[in-house]
Amino acid sequence: MQSQQITLLCGLDGNEDGDLAHPTGFEPVTFAFGGRHSIQLSYGCVRRGRSPAPSALDTLFDRTQQTPQCLRRCCAGRRVGARSLPFHIETEESGDRQLFRIARYAHVAKPSFATPKAPNDTVIAGSATIPLLAPNFAVVPARINGHDYDFILDTGGHNIVTPEIAAELGLTREGQGTSGGSGPGRQETSDTQITKLELGSATMTDQHFTILDMGNAVKRKDKPPMAGILGLEIFERMVVAVDEPRGRLTIDPPRPGRRCEGDAIPLLFDDDMPAVRGTIDGIPAQIGIDVGNGGIPIVLWRWAEAHKLADKFRAGKQGSGSGVGGNNTTYRTPHHDIVIGKRAIRDTDVNYATTPTGYFSSRADSMNLGRTLFQNYVVRFDYPQGHMCVMPAASAAKGERG
Repeated sequence: MQSQQITLLCGLDGNEDGDLAHPTGFEPVTFAFGGRHSIQLSYGCVRRGRSPAPSALDTLFDRTQQTPQCLRRCCAGRRVGARSLPFHIETEESGDRQLFRIARYAHVAKPSFATPKAPNDTVIAGSATIPLLAPNFAVVPARINGHDYDFILDTGGHNIVTPEIAAELGLTREGQGTSGGSGPGRQETSDTQITKLELGSATMTDQHFTILDMGNAVKRKDKPPMAGILGLEIFERMVVAVDEPRGRLTIDPPRPGRRCEGDAIPLLFDDDMPAVRGTIDGIPAQIGIDVGNGGIPIVLWRWAEAHKLADKFRAGKQGSGSGVGGNNTTYRTPHHDIVIGKRAIRDTDVNYATTPTGYFSSRADSMNLGRTLFQNYVVRFDYPQGHMCVMPAASAAKGERG
C-alpha cells in the first residue's frame, strides 16, 4: 500500500451541488490532483437516485461527480472548528491501494478547483488522415524525436515507450513506480520526456512518457515490435476519429459546437479511460470504451456478482489472456446484447474476467468494450465537448463532405 501525508485544500462554504447527498456526520469536502481527466476526489458524496456501492461508507467521484469509486475505509473524523472532517482515508481501485493521512486543512477559494486549462504544447495544422496499420487493432505511425515508430492507440492508457525504445533514443529515465493493467500484478515504471512527438498534422512538444515493459503486447509476427502506446494525452489535445471499416484514423483541431452526424454519447471519467452509460442484456451498466481492446467485450466480475450473474458467465468456455500485470482467466459466453446511446450490438459473444486485482477488478466499470464497437461504427472522440460521436460509416463520409 502507498501512504501519503497531504495538506487538504478545501472549499468549505457549504454551497454544494443540490443533486448530491452527503453521509451523516461529515462535512462535504472536495480535493483534487492530477491532469485534466485524472481523478478528483469528493469526500462523502453519494449521488441521489443510485444505491451506494456495497460495503462502502463513502464514495469517490470523478471530476464531473458522475461515477462512483469505492472507498475502502475511512476512520472516524476529528473536529475542525465546528465541523467534523476525516483525517485518514484508505482507497482501493483496480487493486491499487493508497492511504491518505491528512496533516491539516486549509481554506481556498472555489475557483481553485476548476478544470485546468489545456497545456500550450500542441500545434495541429488542420485535419489529417492516418492509416491504421493492423486489421483488428488501432496501430498508427508516429515520429518521436525524429524517429519513426508504430504505436498502439489506446484510450485506456497514457503515452508509453518500451525500455528498448528508450535505450535506442538515449532517453533519460527519472523516478521509479509501478503500473497495473489487465493482469493481476504490477509492472515497474519510470518517467521520461520526449522533445517532439509528431502524429499526422499534429506536433506536440516536451511530452511526458512512461517507460514500461509491455511484454507480448507490442510483439508482432514478421515486424519489429511496436514502440509503445499513444493514449490520454493525444485524446485530450485533439479530436480523434477511429474509422476501422475504412482502415484509417482522422485527427482534427478541437472546434466548439462541431455537429455530430450520428449519436453523441456523453463521456464519463472515473480515471483516465472514457466510459459511457449503457446496458448489458438490459441491465444498467457503465461501459469502458477501450480503443486498445482488439477482442470481444469483457464483462467485469464485480458488476456480474452485484447482479447475481457470475455463475451464468462462469459457465462459458474457459480461456486466457495477457496484458500489463500478467495473465488472466476468462470465460466466453454467446448471445448477449449491448446498448450504448441509440446504438445496439446484438447477439454478441463476451468474455467474463475474474482477475481479483488490476483493471478487471474495477469498482466503476461493468464492461470493457473495444473492437466489437469499432468494427461496426466510426467513433469520433471529442473530449473538449465531452462526448463521443458514434456514426455508421456512410454518415461519417457525408459529414466530411459537408
